[in-house]
Amino acid sequence: MVYIRVFTASDIPSLRNIIFGYVSHEKYTLAWNETPETTSFTLHLTPLPVPYVKHFDLEPADYYTDIITNGFSLAACSEERVIAIALGTIQSWNHSFWLQEFHVMRDFQGQGIGQQLMDAVKGLARANDCRIIICETQNTNVPAIRFYRRMGFKVEALDLSLYTNSDYPNQEIALFMKYRLHERLP
Repeated sequence: MVYIRVFTASDIPSLRNIIFGYVSHEKYTLAWNETPETTSFTLHLTPLPVPYVKHFDLEPADYYTDIITNGFSLAACSEERVIAIALGTIQSWNHSFWLQEFHVMRDFQGQGIGQQLMDAVKGLARANDCRIIICETQNTNVPAIRFYRRMGFKVEALDLSLYTNSDYPNQEIALFMKYRLHERLP
């Protein structure tokens, strides 16, 4: 049985088994057009000739300690073992819940655990008077984008130079996906 609880500092060592990376057979390519009168961005889902493999380098433990000390991070557990995480922070100035990390162990993906954990995140955000949940992912992480869309998130912003000064056109582009807790857009 899977249960959700607050993620604590003692759980930090479990992150090595959870935050690993992803493989994608597609990516969203960006068409960017800018004139003095208009600026437009269009994302196109594009198959890749070779799968894109991303390995995450784990942040230093103090990075995670800083995030989890505020109490807005959750763990999904099975038999006392952390199998999924949602590490979050709240920005009180604009009532937003920033989902800094969201991962499910490979062996537990596709079993509804991510949805269960996301439902708990939504409840936590609502209980803390947040109006929106925000997460960031890459245009190359199509599995994550699909998951977030199934959870009701929409792509609302992108950043062409978050990771390096040459992200666009051939590197990873940051996509910001948002879930509006109190209103819905089409």
